[in-house]
Amino acid sequence: MRNSNIEFLRIISILMIVIMHVYGQYQTVDDALVYHSSMFCNAICNTGVSLFVLISGYYGIKSNLKKWLSLYNVTTFYGIIFLIACLIRPNDVVNATLIVKCIFPVFFNKYWFITSYLLLMALSNYIEKMLNALSREEHKTLILVLTLFVIISPTLFIFEIFNDSGKGFMNMLTMYIIGRYVARYDFPQLIHKYSKLLVPLMTFVIWMGNELIDRYTGNRGHLCRDNNVLIVISAVCIFYLFISTADRHNETINKFAKYVFPIYLVHGIFIEDVSIYLQTTGIPYILQIFASIVILTLLSITVEAIRKLVLDWAFSRVAEIESKCIERLCHNDRKSCGFASTLIFNTVISCVFFSISCH
Repeated sequence: MRNSNIEFLRIISILMIVIMHVYGQYQTVDDALVYHSSMFCNAICNTGVSLFVLISGYYGIKSNLKKWLSLYNVTTFYGIIFLIACLIRPNDVVNATLIVKCIFPVFFNKYWFITSYLLLMALSNYIEKMLNALSREEHKTLILVLTLFVIISPTLFIFEIFNDSGKGFMNMLTMYIIGRYVARYDFPQLIHKYSKLLVPLMTFVIWMGNELIDRYTGNRGHLCRDNNVLIVISAVCIFYLFISTADRHNETINKFAKYVFPIYLVHGIFIEDVSIYLQTTGIPYILQIFASIVILTLLSITVEAIRKLVLDWAFSRVAEIESKCIERLCHNDRKSCGFASTLIFNTVISCVFFSISCH
């Protein structure tokens, strides 16, 4: 039975991402309230992805080909819907690069979070075998090494090793391995004792720090990137507060939590249209932002509910056929498996060259 506390945290995490994206539509408006509230929301909401992956790490991702294919197929579906929306809009520029990214959104990293998560799913069995072979001290050392290169270095320096502001696979892998550690060995005593203090403290430091950095250097949001150590500490503390609360079951929350990935995928299709429309209404910007968050969330759930009602049987059937074909190729016929792998590889490489040639 799912713990509704954690399902609720997953919902909060995805809404945090939506909030940040909505504020991104208003970052050029001249409004002091929007500016300061944006800085505050970024200070707390940038923990969203880290929280989501910590949850996955704590419970562990089970490598399941059919689930992998289902998420891949849904992502591709919404990538194509996004492309259709761009074709309909009169002012959108549709080029060959956008077309390829929308048709192959996972391999062309259109939705970096989904691409990284699917890669994590694909590697989860190997990651688990590796971690099972490590002692507690070795697991801790692995976290320290990853943290040094993936989190501490980008926090201290402007130039990053991976140059992705934490929005990539390495940061996700690091958070996942941290999640696996706390599942096995518990949280550090510092988190046990001071998590309720650390969350508001980290949020305040990030908020005020970003405002000062932006004012004097113009480098907006340096302290609230996904790979900033303050964000990571805050995310771990928030996760501890939820996981340490007594388990409870709420069917409504559990059902709503099933829409977290679709909300992430769908809201981006409509976010620009909603913000443009609301800016013509003349209502205060801060109310527009709140309305955008509500509208985009409800709209995303509605669109996904319709997709599930009308097309879910087809998606399930396609995923089942794909799963059986891949399993048959890989387990029963090495030559066919090699042919299939070569075909997939050549297709991806062809798309890469096609994309590059369009620049």
